[in-house]
Amino acid sequence: MAAAAHVDPRLVMHYFGSKAALFHQAMDLSTTREISGTPDEVVEHVLASLQASLQDEPVASLAVLRSMLTHPDAAAGVRENTAQQLDQIVHSIGGPDAVPRAGLMLAIVLGVLVGRYFLDLESLRDCRPEQLTRLLRPCLQSLARGSAASVRE
Repeated sequence: MAAAAHVDPRLVMHYFGSKAALFHQAMDLSTTREISGTPDEVVEHVLASLQASLQDEPVASLAVLRSMLTHPDAAAGVRENTAQQLDQIVHSIGGPDAVPRAGLMLAIVLGVLVGRYFLDLESLRDCRPEQLTRLLRPCLQSLARGSAASVRE
C-alpha cells in the first residue's frame, strides 16, 4: 500500500501501528453501502459497485485482496466483509438456493476484479466498464431472480 501511495512504508506503520490495523482500516474504506431491495435492485447495486471499481482502480480494496492470499488478518477481513454482503443479498433475493446463488454473484464480481487487476487479462482490461456490466446484467439477474431450473430441482 505504501508503494501505491508513494510513501515510505515506515510512515504507513507510524500512522496505523500494525498490518492488522491497516487491513481493518482498508476494509472499512472499501465496504460498500447496504445491499437491499428487490432482486433487480440488488443486481443494479452490485453492478454499480463493480462499475465504480472498474472505472477507478480501488487501491485500498485491491491491496487487501492481494494480501488475503498471504496474511491471515487480511483473509479474515475479506471473509467477514464478503459474509456481510452475502447475508444482505440472500435476504433480498430469497427463494430456493439463495445462498449459493448469492455466492455465485459475489464470486463473479471478484473474478472480474481479479482478472482485470491481478491477472491483467486483455479481454477484461481493455473492455469498457459499461460494456462489462451490460454483459453481466442478464447473468446476475438470472442468479438473483432464481432460474426456473433451480426452482424445479
